[in-house]
Amino acid sequence: MKAYKFIREITSNSKTLGRKDSISVVFGGEKVETDAENNTIIIPNINPQAELKTDEVNCLRGYIDQETAKILYGDTDVYKAV
Repeated sequence: MKAYKFIREITSNSKTLGRKDSISVVFGGEKVETDAENNTIIIPNINPQAELKTDEVNCLRGYIDQETAKILYGDTDVYKAV
C-alpha cells in the first residue's frame, strides 16, 4: 500500500472510531504516543511515497486504534501519575 493512502486512511479512521472530529493524527514523533488532553495521536514520520508492507500497515493500524481508544476511554489522571 502506498503510504500516502495509508496516511489518509488512518487520519479519517481515527476520527470515525473516536466519533470525534477533534481527534487529530500528527506525523513527526519519535514513537507512537497520545496527547489525550489535546485529542492528538502522534506517530513517526512516514514517507508518503513509500510502499508499506502488509505487516507494517497492520501494525500501524493497531497502534492507531489503541491510541484512539486511549483518547476515548483512558483516564488521563492515571497516565499523568505514571
